[in-house]
Amino acid sequence: MMCDVFFVVNCIPYHTSYIIYHISYIIYHISYIIHHISVKKPNYLQKGDKIGIIAPAKRIRAEEITFAIELLESWGLEIVLSKHLFGEYYQFSGTPDQRQEDLQEMLDNKEIKAILCARGGYGCVQYVDKLDFTKFLQQPKWLVGFSDVTVLLAKLLSLEIMSLHAPMPAMFPKNTSESLERLRKCLFGDFEKPPLTPPLKEGDEKPPLTPPLKEGDEKLPSFEGGAGGGFLILKPHQYNRNGIANAMLVGGNICLIATQIGTPTQINTQNKILFLEDVGEYLYNLDRMLHQYKRAGMFEHLSGLIIGQISKSKPEDPPFDKTEYEIVRDIVAEYNFPVAYNFPTGHEEENYALICGEKAFLEVKTENVTFYQK
Repeated sequence: MMCDVFFVVNCIPYHTSYIIYHISYIIYHISYIIHHISVKKPNYLQKGDKIGIIAPAKRIRAEEITFAIELLESWGLEIVLSKHLFGEYYQFSGTPDQRQEDLQEMLDNKEIKAILCARGGYGCVQYVDKLDFTKFLQQPKWLVGFSDVTVLLAKLLSLEIMSLHAPMPAMFPKNTSESLERLRKCLFGDFEKPPLTPPLKEGDEKPPLTPPLKEGDEKLPSFEGGAGGGFLILKPHQYNRNGIANAMLVGGNICLIATQIGTPTQINTQNKILFLEDVGEYLYNLDRMLHQYKRAGMFEHLSGLIIGQISKSKPEDPPFDKTEYEIVRDIVAEYNFPVAYNFPTGHEEENYALICGEKAFLEVKTENVTFYQK
């Protein structure tokens, strides 16, 4: 059961918007409980648990994940490396059969409580349809990654199992401490319940529904008071479209989602909040892929859209006529769902972990954007 709420609160009396905000928050928690009847969340990790690291696509060197292993061990986890993790087969860590074998072993091993993909690249699509999830479905575990791993996350969505679109070990050294702490909290379920409203200041007639942004802040700490929490407040963007959405969160890499259209792992976006990111694409190809989304009906009944980092686009000569965000803006202009740009997810230092298949709350206002997911 999905509950979707759309409205703009900035043009109506404060007390009315205050009531609407609380109703939306209550709806989020009611739908959160109902949602978990159909979509299963893996168990949170505990200190002493074993987690596996695999290289499901591009090859990787041992020194590239030394920092990540030390960090994960400092969280109290025992690290298990897959058989072909440091293998070399052209640009891959192994043949498709070898990479499938590594992932299958981690899926089936009852002692492994989570699987971290060391890096992306290309290659998951070569064997995703050959994987056997029979044992995994009896004891689901967290699968963590992004970029090319979007293929595997989409597969778990089709099986109604949640997963983590989050930093991968090879990128840990460049990720911010907030991004890594958010990943830790998602894995361990280390969330505090945020208050329904921020504390009121004496004399305030119309206190803000979300904390004000300080000058120079790109984002603020959560209401929880700790880095990487479930409540995120972002600066506004000129192309944002106001509104509120309360729905399941799905998404990932723009290119990889486009290549799943028409396959068993095509992502169902109906009544969902869709988040997107990408790196290293030509702008004309970005435009083409998003038009493919539109032609496939993926924007038709969308609840909300979150646009993350679309970075390091390739130069074109002559140049394309729009920027990355202008391409998105024009393609979704005819719809009325809320849109938030410049969300900190993708191939940059800030990569905020998102739970695919989990309920999320998105509020886009003129003054800021609020995102909540636990």
